[in-house]
Amino acid sequence: MHIVYVVVKDKHKNILYNGAKIATGPLVITKKSAILKLAEYKSAVMVGSAATGKGNSKVNKNGVCEGEARVRAFMRMLRVGEGTGELDKNGIKKDPQIEYSTAFGGNKINDLSTHPMKVYGWSSAAGAYQIMQYTYAWLGGSKLEWTGEYFKILNIYEVEHDYRKKYKIYDYKPESQDKLCICLMKDKKGFIEMIIEGQIEGSIRNYGSFIWASLPHTGDNSRYKNNKGELQPATPMKTCIEHYNIFLEEELRAVSNLHLKKGFLSEFGYKCCSENNLIQGEICKQCKDYHYDVAKNKNWVHQKPSECWQTSIDILTNYGLKNNSGYAENRIIMADQTGSTLIPKDTKIALDYLDKQLKLGNPVIVGLDDNLRRQLIILIKPQNIFLL
Repeated sequence: MHIVYVVVKDKHKNILYNGAKIATGPLVITKKSAILKLAEYKSAVMVGSAATGKGNSKVNKNGVCEGEARVRAFMRMLRVGEGTGELDKNGIKKDPQIEYSTAFGGNKINDLSTHPMKVYGWSSAAGAYQIMQYTYAWLGGSKLEWTGEYFKILNIYEVEHDYRKKYKIYDYKPESQDKLCICLMKDKKGFIEMIIEGQIEGSIRNYGSFIWASLPHTGDNSRYKNNKGELQPATPMKTCIEHYNIFLEEELRAVSNLHLKKGFLSEFGYKCCSENNLIQGEICKQCKDYHYDVAKNKNWVHQKPSECWQTSIDILTNYGLKNNSGYAENRIIMADQTGSTLIPKDTKIALDYLDKQLKLGNPVIVGLDDNLRRQLIILIKPQNIFLL
């Protein structure tokens, strides 16, 4: 027996898929299969942008971020497996919006101000992603204890997994449920990155199967066992991939039944092609380049008198920078101490740096040397800090 890895390249020899870097990538070659020039199936790869999802995510002609499209398609796929999606077990279409207000056993949720936090029969699963009451509590910072039969919610707060507070998820309405799904995925380090890269089978087996029992881990079986100690059946991998590809095609055409807004990945700290990176308008006739707009109105706050510095910190915190974690970097002096003459070389370096950061969607805090404004402060009282 020999272990080999599949490497798929395009006509320009760019690597589209590297099995050596994927947990499900090895192919096992046996004597029999070698003679017949066949390989035992372990990991199949479909060649094409929709199937491989080459890592360089971009905004397509429909204005859709390909990375975000992949994540949304994955969420729609897993919902079908959980029985809360747009297709039933026979592949017949149904209304996925009803499931946001449906709990286990078909029970209706009348109040979406929070998770129902009640058991229906023998399960507390509720909503589009079948989130259990203890999972919802954990997403709010509550510590859990396994009793041997169930997870007990303790009256102990752990800030590191208070995702609801961190991402301002204050209710259980459809958009909030979508965001809670992202929180569960984000907690598994590498999960969302793998989806963005288009490695769907690997992300299902290595990550998704931990969270949702309907997703296959080994073969077409769940990671979890039934009351007989046998592995539960899950949605066949082939079906998962088929559904994913159907939904991805729709998402790339900006057709979605989810409630996540464009740019949602950037809210969760992922540098994809979020709304921050979208090109605004045509090439500028004056500077011969595109203009970039990284402003998000909800991240900006009203400044109180004499609190320009704290206001800047608050805004950067809203953009995802941990409070007081920053430091001065790339301090470039663009003008002489009179404030009347620019230094050409350093000015170009500074502007190139600003352009690069803005194209990445990063806000930049800029300071003004107090020595340049001593004669003007009484007249115009300029602030010495501002944001780009």
